[in-house]
Amino acid sequence: MGCKKNFVIKVSQNFGGGVEQWYYYSGTTYTVQGEVFGNFVDDIRNAKDYTSKKRAENAMEKLKIKVWNWSNMMVIQK
Repeated sequence: MGCKKNFVIKVSQNFGGGVEQWYYYSGTTYTVQGEVFGNFVDDIRNAKDYTSKKRAENAMEKLKIKVWNWSNMMVIQK
């Protein structure tokens, strides 16, 4: 029996001038003046775990629709 694999959503913010910082989705969002923002963490150990790649991809697609403060998102294995 193999080790259980978990997946996380990796996100980036573009700060202009070609500077892009990569973070991990924490599993929470917040709203400011009607805009939804995602909380992110820089340590993968604090990222929200998904038990399958498909679950993580589905969550990522929903986040793409509602969250505005990320320029790129991808699912990676933890």
